Amino acid sequence: LREGTRDVGLFFGGNHAASGLNGNRDWVNFFDVVLAMGFDWFHFVFNGDYYLDGNNTNAAGEKASDFQYGHSLALIFDVADHWSIGARGEHLSGNELFREGGPDFGGLATGTLTLRYMPVEYLVISLEGRGEWSTRDIYYSRSAITDTTTGELVPNKGHNYAAILGFTAHIGN
Repeated sequence: LREGTRDVGLFFGGNHAASGLNGNRDWVNFFDVVLAMGFDWFHFVFNGDYYLDGNNTNAAGEKASDFQYGHSLALIFDVADHWSIGARGEHLSGNELFREGGPDFGGLATGTLTLRYMPVEYLVISLEGRGEWSTRDIYYSRSAITDTTTGELVPNKGHNYAAILGFTAHIGN
């Protein structure tokens, strides 16, 4: 480790279990990897998640593997004693079998900018700007229409934006 490095961690995990299908002989696999590095003024976190179910069939009735994945990258900069700025991006998607699963499936990307202030040791005040973009219409607008058959609202846009104000406090030991 170079001078100025506080900590570095590389973590692997997973879950391998019967899916409940085919008499519990259909196994699914989930893998997780996290790389975290902290320096004197900068923090970096990468998280990758991967899901594999090898015993599925696609829309054509052929045997196919369902593969889904998600990646997250976070960068945090300590700009002063009580202030930090963070940026996080995420991407979720999967292979063709995952995407043909229905109208709610596809890809999703997000981006978040965070301004964080710690006035005292155990109190954090955060202001975040967040954008979300989908390959399909999964968000509702004020002009969303209602399905005439079910009476439910129908999503009609592929993006969403938000500003979030948050307070976090640590109380106790």
